[in-house]
Amino acid sequence: MIARLESGYLLLAGVVAALTGLGMIALPGAFYGSYGIDPAASIDLANELRSPGLWLALIGFIIARGALRPDMRRLPPPPRLPFISAMPQHEAWRSPRTVRPDPA
Repeated sequence: MIARLESGYLLLAGVVAALTGLGMIALPGAFYGSYGIDPAASIDLANELRSPGLWLALIGFIIARGALRPDMRRLPPPPRLPFISAMPQHEAWRSPRTVRPDPA
């Protein structure tokens, strides 16, 4: 059940990211028009504004592929280590079964 739910969320996140990235590539004026930026004024500016869209679309496709392939859902230990070590190390992250003596 949880694997299906996880797959569904990963697929949804991947599709949203990929479509947003493709929209940034195809229609940069629609994404940056509210900031007062007109990408049609300069080809260089349009290319600079499209490049994040390419990366977002690529990452979206990778996320969506991870939803369809269970072997891609888990990171191997070396890439996972920075994420685990960056987590806050306080009481909320520890196991509730851990019993410590009162320091009184």
